[in-house]
Amino acid sequence: DKTTRIVSIWDQAIVSDNPPVGMEYGTEYNRTQINEALQSEDPLSIVPSTDEIGHGTMVAGIAGGNEVPESNFYGVAPDCEFLVVKLKPAKEYLKDFFFIPRGAVCFQETDLLRGIEYLYEKGISLNRPIVICVAVGSSQGAHDGLGTLSTYLSRIAGLSGNGVVVAAGN
Repeated sequence: DKTTRIVSIWDQAIVSDNPPVGMEYGTEYNRTQINEALQSEDPLSIVPSTDEIGHGTMVAGIAGGNEVPESNFYGVAPDCEFLVVKLKPAKEYLKDFFFIPRGAVCFQETDLLRGIEYLYEKGISLNRPIVICVAVGSSQGAHDGLGTLSTYLSRIAGLSGNGVVVAAGN
């Protein structure tokens, strides 16, 4: 119907004067702006955030995709709404430091943590339960469940009304 189930998008890579409350970078787009973009002849002039890689769109489809009977497909929660965080790419000096090959998709753990914080805080401000799906990994941390990222996710998952799903595989 040309309307969105996305409540908001935080695109960490788009520089503007409209970061989310409490964040210092990126741009937040709300449902009204996204719906306006969907009705527009030039939607990217209103909401220029896109998924160039396709991974986030694929994960969102698995999580909440509409039923497609001819493909025998439906998402896990087809009636859900979405809060989206598009991570900004890792800084070049960090990629160099960790010997990440040129052209490889790589994000900073700090930006991932801020994204999770954004989702958690947004759930609180909306007064709604939330399931946070983390579908990117990190080679950093303790690898024993006691690192910063896993400890933070465990803390959030332990609070009433929150769920955390961490993808594995690839």
